[in-house]
Amino acid sequence: MKTALGLAMIVLVVVLWLHSESRRVARKVEIAFKGRAHLSDEEFFETYYQGSGIPIDIVKGVRGVLAEALHEDVSRVIPTDDFSGNLNFLLDAEPETDVAIVEGLERRFDIRISKQEAERTRTVDDIIHLVHAKVLSK
Repeated sequence: MKTALGLAMIVLVVVLWLHSESRRVARKVEIAFKGRAHLSDEEFFETYYQGSGIPIDIVKGVRGVLAEALHEDVSRVIPTDDFSGNLNFLLDAEPETDVAIVEGLERRFDIRISKQEAERTRTVDDIIHLVHAKVLSK
């Protein structure tokens, strides 16, 4: 009986911590994206990449991988957002998020990204351009 109660208490503490951590990240997301409009994939492409030579499927695919790996709505992310700067808290929230992003991009686009390339890639724009270059070189 004592063991079951102890286990229940541990589970409760973990659930409360996870909820608290989730709320902390949500607050940081709101601060980071305050005042930004939500953009659909099409609006994001038209605003930032139309005429760049980068196809919409790459832009949409990168945003999809980011949303999946970060477990966040990326509709307010812009190309200059920096994972070593203003978005660093998203990588800190879950260990191995950066690895999940790289693996997700590799799977989605059937490409390989070296450790050095990943380390040089800081912004959303860097990611989109890297994927585009990799897809072109296949």
